Amino acid sequence: MRLRGITELVFKGTHNSYACLSAGIHDVPLMGHSPRQQIDDFGVWSVELDFAVKTVDGVPRAIVGHDDDDDPLCWGRFLRDYVQDIHTARSRPYRPVFFIFEVKGWGETSEQAALDIAMEDLRAVFGANNTVDLSDEARGASLSAVPELAGKAVFVHTRRFNRGYDDHCTDRAAVNQAIAVGTGLEGGCPAIPGFSAPGCRIIGIDQYQADWTFEYGVPANPLIVDGAAQPPWTVTDSVQGPLEDHWSCPNGDSWNGQVVHEQGTWRFPYRTVRATVTRAQGTTPNGVRDPLRAGWGWTVLIVPGRYRETVTVDIPLRLEKKPGEAGTVLIG
Repeated sequence: MRLRGITELVFKGTHNSYACLSAGIHDVPLMGHSPRQQIDDFGVWSVELDFAVKTVDGVPRAIVGHDDDDDPLCWGRFLRDYVQDIHTARSRPYRPVFFIFEVKGWGETSEQAALDIAMEDLRAVFGANNTVDLSDEARGASLSAVPELAGKAVFVHTRRFNRGYDDHCTDRAAVNQAIAVGTGLEGGCPAIPGFSAPGCRIIGIDQYQADWTFEYGVPANPLIVDGAAQPPWTVTDSVQGPLEDHWSCPNGDSWNGQVVHEQGTWRFPYRTVRATVTRAQGTTPNGVRDPLRAGWGWTVLIVPGRYRETVTVDIPLRLEKKPGEAGTVLIG
């Protein structure tokens, strides 16, 4: 059974992945958790970091920000701060992290010079051999399967990978439309000649806490199983900015207090192996197996215990005991 390449899958992402405090310059929604937490806890695969380059202490540095280098940020100032934090994610050894960079106009260099410095930051942290550039000149890498890219930083050039985004409130219907035909979000996904059909493959939205956002793309990798888990969970640790940053959307998504059910992440694990395998097959609550949303070749980490269930695994999966846990996993 062939593992699908990354352009044959849909990935959950966030848009302005660094934006946590508006100070009147950002639209809502805003981020309540760091990019590393977005990856580990909320199943995010793609992060977007806006930046520009300015000279600091005589050295050109990539500085994260939207409108200028004084934007209020929660998790660092320099691009390398964010890259280093993401590198510590528990999920990184099992999967790639997709980086989308947008160079803003308030810097001191050209766009290409700024991107070169950003790539230097990626290579300095992840290592040259673990940094992949999906530029126009590196089309072959886009055919790789997720397990082949595990542990790597992947720079996604939007001209080579259909990426859609929305920095306002959106919903499941709009995202599904973007996946199917490439329209429905603020940033659409037209077909790229000779590369892909219309339809978004990375969806960058900022309502990453809601249950439905775990379901429109592939599941988390690794997938975590804990028979003692007690879902659902209420998210109460979002960054609390000024009152004007406390947003909510017409569909009920909000900045804090979201109720999250079993999603297979480190924070929101599944309770049964059967439910985990079903999700890896690409089956979401619609009951249909969709290969765009499947996790073939993923790793399932199981907390030791007795799982009294019958499980049929008909896709490539690695089932392992969760590292650092004492005891034995018994299934059946």
